[in-house]
Amino acid sequence: MNYTVYYKPVENWRWTTLENVAGDGFITEAKADIRFFILEDHTRIEIPCKGVIFKFGPDRLESIKQSMEEKKPPVPNSSLAAVRPKT
Repeated sequence: MNYTVYYKPVENWRWTTLENVAGDGFITEAKADIRFFILEDHTRIEIPCKGVIFKFGPDRLESIKQSMEEKKPPVPNSSLAAVRPKT
């Protein structure tokens, strides 16, 4: 599931839009912190964070929820539950 990201320098009034974002992350460097975005076509865009405001579309939350569901371990079948030995 892809989502939209908006960003702009603090002193600017105009937002720039990134569409079809498939993922994002944060890199902490000694010189500058960087926010990166991976687009649907696997293009990677890096934006220095200093003095920049980022705004994420509501579809990002759905993307995170979907990703968490996919990574969730399967629930064990109750019929395969361990049986206590008789004492």
